[in-house]
Amino acid sequence: AQAIGDPDDLELYDVKTISVVFLERIARPAECVDLRDREEQLNCLNSWISRYLAKNLKYPRIDREMRVEEKIYIEFVINEFGEVETAKALRARSEGLAQEAERVMKMLPTFIPASQQNKPVKMRMVVPVNFKLQ
Repeated sequence: AQAIGDPDDLELYDVKTISVVFLERIARPAECVDLRDREEQLNCLNSWISRYLAKNLKYPRIDREMRVEEKIYIEFVINEFGEVETAKALRARSEGLAQEAERVMKMLPTFIPASQQNKPVKMRMVVPVNFKLQ
């Protein structure tokens, strides 16, 4: 038996994080599981995330009262187990909107993990989150 920390075991601990554009199979929700084509997987994921955001985002009261609208980009990583590991707002003017977008992205359900050469990997992706008042 190998000891923990054995150099032959290192690949277990050094899981690569790969941008979504370079992945063979992207992380995806269960409804997108049967899609083999990468483009279809990505379209399914984007559509799923849009519906998820529409259902779960809550407009912060102060931003709503001040009529603040903004498109915030959230960079997030889905780990090798299909769970959101990090979610961070990029270039946001409103702290309240940024925090809400991060909160909702961190609550994503567990996905089928991304894979590269049939090994699970971490997937990095950036999505726009639109805060627009009706």
